[in-house]
Order: sequence, then structure tokens, then C-alpha cells
Amino acid sequence: MNVTYVFQSSEKASAGKNGDAAPLGDILPSCEVMKDRLEHVEENDASTRPADLKPPPDPSEPPLLLRDQARSFDASVQKYPDDASAAASVIALNDTPAPAPETATYGAPAVQKHNLPVTWVPPNSRLILVARSRGGMGATSLAVNLAIELQDRRGLFSASPQRRVALVDLDLQFGTAGSILDVEDRGGLLALARMADEPDAQAVRNALITHQSGLKILPAPQKAIPLDALDGLRVGAIIDGLMAQNDYVVVDLPPALVYWLEPLLQRADRLLMITDLAVPSVTSARRLIDLMREDNPELKVDIVVSRERKPLFQRELHRNVASALGGSLRHWLPDETRLSRQALDRGEPLVEMSPRCPWSRAVRILARDIELSVKAPNIGKKDQV
Repeated sequence: MNVTYVFQSSEKASAGKNGDAAPLGDILPSCEVMKDRLEHVEENDASTRPADLKPPPDPSEPPLLLRDQARSFDASVQKYPDDASAAASVIALNDTPAPAPETATYGAPAVQKHNLPVTWVPPNSRLILVARSRGGMGATSLAVNLAIELQDRRGLFSASPQRRVALVDLDLQFGTAGSILDVEDRGGLLALARMADEPDAQAVRNALITHQSGLKILPAPQKAIPLDALDGLRVGAIIDGLMAQNDYVVVDLPPALVYWLEPLLQRADRLLMITDLAVPSVTSARRLIDLMREDNPELKVDIVVSRERKPLFQRELHRNVASALGGSLRHWLPDETRLSRQALDRGEPLVEMSPRCPWSRAVRILARDIELSVKAPNIGKKDQV
């Protein structure tokens, strides 16, 4: 098959397509024309030049900013020819107030932000310590039921706590606060004791167990651990974390004297000493009060007489005991052996199982007395976290 190739000029090929076509050389100006236009612009006066066609800076001249500063300095020297006048001008120039800061909106002064110093604000929580002169006084039962009453539960159909209360059982070997509330230990206190660093607020919050009444409890470990498993810094960090989250913190102290009681006594607002009227019990109570007041001389101590009803008129024995302990016998817990045993077997606080018995009424009076004395803030349910 024979193929014939036909070649034609660019003018003929572009003609008749998209209108009339013109050669590219007729549209673009030549190099000679562009050169003439540039020479014409350079010959014109600088005032008639466009803003974007400024002459290049001369490398031999200083920058514009330095030239302006030199001119202002020359003007000041010419105005004050002598040295004294020049010095006065420099002093006056330094005393000139700085310009006002830029305003965010027209006519409104700008707000200057300053970094405020960090200050420590103590929490509004109150720390209540419960101690006993000897075993079998019902100190743990008092701590548990007192914590329930301090919640100030109110409501027509379903009572809701008005205050946040935490209970800590620091009897590391024979603590029974969890058994009284039918709460099983999940190893929270043991985990805090095994931490390499001091526990923070989040770690303390995770170790707490919430009772059905709304009470936060940190029970003692199921297995007995040595008393020196805790130290002062760790105990202080735990209490600080609890006080930052609650209105009241009730601590059931161990029956032994340990060195990590010092941070508790320094932070305590009140100490409840549970005792009876026997001479050995009164002697032990007095010894404990004296030792604890060495760390906190301003510690307020309330004597709670256990297993006896409050008499209408105090006898000479009562006055002698009050004088020996250095305080009045204001609070009395009557003997409720049968009801207390039933409450322990059912795993229910006595103030909830039998709220009208004399023992429950005595605990309720003690709770109201603490609320009035420490004047803790009333945090409603809306403010709870």
C-alpha cells in the first residue's frame, strides 16, 4: 500500500481553526521592544516609578534601619552641642514611658496576664480518729456506725447521703470493719502498701470499696500483715488523698502504738477515746492521750464511756474519772449485746438495723455533736463526684 505524506506550512495549518489564527511571533513583542521599554522606565523620575520597581540597594550604604537611627542620633547631638546637654537628652530619652500595649478591641484596655504563685489550699474535710483503751470496747463498731451517721442520709422513700464519708481500718492484723459492713477486702490497702512510690489520689480512689449506703471504705487486709508494712509518708499520702475527696474521714486506729501514727495525729481534728470506768482502762486511756498529744497538743479528745448508760446525776466515781482523763464524760454508749451480735451476724450496721435502740441514738447524738463542732461544709448530692 502506497502512503503519500503531504506537508504544509504552519500558517495554512492553523488557518480556519477556532477562528483566525496568527503566528506567535506577531503576538509577542521582540527583544528589542522590551529593551526599549525598560530603558524608558529607568529614565523616568523616581516619583513616577511603580512601587514594585525600586532600584536595588547599594551594598556600600548601611541598611535603612541603621541610617534612621544615625539620623536621629545626629539630630539629638546637633540640638545639644555640649556634653552636659547630650547627657541630659539621653537621660530624658531613657525616662520616656514605654508605649501602651496594644488593645484587643478599639477603646478597651488590653488585659495583661500574669502568672500567679502556686499556693496550697487545705481541704475542708475533717479527720476523726477512733482509739480504745483496751480491746473489747466496741471501738470498731463505733467507727463504722459513726461513719454511717455522718453521711446525714435524708429522703422520704430512698435516703441519699448528703455528705461524702470515708472509713479506713488501719488495724492491719485484726481489723473487722469490713466484716461489720459485709464487705470483702479486694487487696486495696495491701496494694497501697506495696507501691514503690507514695500513692496518689487516683490510686487511693481505686483502692476504696463503696458500700450500699454510699460509704467509701478501705478495709484491713484479709491476711494479717506486719505493722511496719506502712510508713509515715505513705499513710500521710493516703489520708491526704481521702481528705481531698470526702467531707469526713473516720479512721479506726490499731490497738498498738506504731511510728506511722504521727501523720494521722498531725492531721486529726478530733480523737474519740473509747474506755470504761475500770481503773486499768482509765490508766491506759490517760497514757494514750498523753502520748498522742505530744504530736498534736491542740488535739481535741472526747471521752466515750462504753457499755454504760448515761446517768442522770454523775457520782463521785464519774467526777474522778473525768478529772483523771482531763475531760468531761459527755458521751455514753449503753450495753446492747444482743442487738450488736445480731447486727454482726447479718453484716449490717446497728444504726440501720435498729435505728431506735438506745445505742443507735447515742451514736446519732455523737455524730450531730461532731457536725456542730467542726462545722464541715454541707455538700449536697449535686456536688458529689
